[in-house]
Amino acid sequence: MQVIFEYQEVPVEIKQLLEPQFNCLSADYLNSPLQKEDLVGFDETLLIMVNHFQPQTIGDVIFNYWD
Repeated sequence: MQVIFEYQEVPVEIKQLLEPQFNCLSADYLNSPLQKEDLVGFDETLLIMVNHFQPQTIGDVIFNYWD
């Protein structure tokens, strides 16, 4: 069974506290479909994990949804 996550925007108040020390990624970016070119530069271990667990979005990879 595959778990599907829908990433949400960081509330403005929180974002103001975190930036500029942290870059808050947009929900649009995190929910965007994972493309082969997004995996360029990944090490072999992560590529094996991606191949095995088949994440669907960039956010799934960033947050290792399979852990």
